[in-house]
Amino acid sequence: MSPDDFLKYHQANFKSIDTAIKKIDSMLDKAKEDDIIQPLTRLYGFLLGAWAESRLNKLLYEKGGFNDIHRKTIRSGATHLERWQISVEIAFCVNYKPENDDLEELLFTPKAQFNAILNMLEEDLRPIIEIRNKLAHGQWVYPFNDECTDVEDKKYNDLRNENLLTLKWKKKLISRIAVIINNLVISKKDFESDFDNNYKGFEDIKKKLKKYKEPNYYINSIIRILKKVLKNKTAPSR
Repeated sequence: MSPDDFLKYHQANFKSIDTAIKKIDSMLDKAKEDDIIQPLTRLYGFLLGAWAESRLNKLLYEKGGFNDIHRKTIRSGATHLERWQISVEIAFCVNYKPENDDLEELLFTPKAQFNAILNMLEEDLRPIIEIRNKLAHGQWVYPFNDECTDVEDKKYNDLRNENLLTLKWKKKLISRIAVIINNLVISKKDFESDFDNNYKGFEDIKKKLKKYKEPNYYINSIIRILKKVLKNKTAPSR
């Protein structure tokens, strides 16, 4: 098959997964009973990991991006996360040509961008991939460690506290990461001109997720709403 054929098939796979997420999103938005919400939430979490993997497969064949040697190198990564990381490394080498392909030799700005992207992958994509793997192995309530000798408390709490809102934000997070890396691979010009705006959008979503995890999130949200309502009621009419 030609690269165009592969791109067509990966685009179809990606579109199907993205559509499935939208369907689950809509169903969760209407769901009221816990015995419906829990399995839909798990399916959403599983599909987020599949979305990320399918998005990388599509990126490998985007026009103007990687060649056959690059694709072979990327696929040599032992894990899905490693394949994303290798993709970023290759793209920076192609675009910025550091001496001897040593990424430590990047100039300040591209080096800062390189480290920022790797940090996104490590902090924000890795947990999504790891949860997907737990769910794929049937660990829907109690996720075990790799040796299956004990429950992983952090992942257990992450699963238990997951809901439609956090999943929506995580989808936006990995979508923003995908856009940044897609620009890096396909268009150096777009990458450089759009990086700050894309990174700001990414950071804004992370802040929302962080605030949501704070103990008093709901109380503070209600207080903000009440203050807004009271302010509107006391405002002089025109």
